[in-house]
Amino acid sequence: MRTSSSSHNWQRNNPTMHWSDDTSLEFVQYLGRHYARQPLTVLLTYRSDEIGPSLRHWLAHMDRERLAHEIALTHLTHSETGAMLQAIFKLKRPVPAYSLVCC
Repeated sequence: MRTSSSSHNWQRNNPTMHWSDDTSLEFVQYLGRHYARQPLTVLLTYRSDEIGPSLRHWLAHMDRERLAHEIALTHLTHSETGAMLQAIFKLKRPVPAYSLVCC
């Protein structure tokens, strides 16, 4: 989470919202309501195949109150994964797709 003002810079990372407890979900909802008219960015992630009842209810509530905007991401292809690894590790050669297959 981050406000636009340089005097108020607060960040919170919670990359696993699908594992969040009810208190954490309520806290994020409180922030959404409290800072609804202020420039605030909150980036939360969850796996769509691991949504439990609490998170499903919370997502619906945030959507109803227009406190959230969802951006769905798709899986990377082998080629895209190879390109990402090449960029991250500054590799000179592309990563072969067959080396990305596991188990």
